[in-house]
Amino acid sequence: MEGMAKRLLPQGMRYEWSGLTLEELESGSKALILFGLGLVFVYLTLAAQYESFVLPFIVLLAVPVALLGAIGAQYLRGLQNDVYCQIGLVMLIGLSSKNAILIVDSQSSFAHRENPLRNRRWRRREFACARF
Repeated sequence: MEGMAKRLLPQGMRYEWSGLTLEELESGSKALILFGLGLVFVYLTLAAQYESFVLPFIVLLAVPVALLGAIGAQYLRGLQNDVYCQIGLVMLIGLSSKNAILIVDSQSSFAHRENPLRNRRWRRREFACARF
């Protein structure tokens, strides 16, 4: 748009962005910083919850894998990235992180039990609850 305006507008005429477009242009470079800070905040919250610096990586790696699968399937089917798709991606982020948190929590508590063979049935029940 800016290139066309420079080529086609007569001398003395200029253009100006306003409203939502102006806000988008001004905040475009801040999105990566905010995303990085959000990722650090989620990591530190999960590290405090699990009292470990390793277990939150499992949860943080589950979300990009789920998004990659959904976006890849959308691309293969030739669908558009519209509002409905973006709402679905936000829901997928919530569901995949919930499942990862439940699985990590159940496995970390399962590792602290005394006899893992006796509690095998309980472990399957926890996996079923995390999946459904």
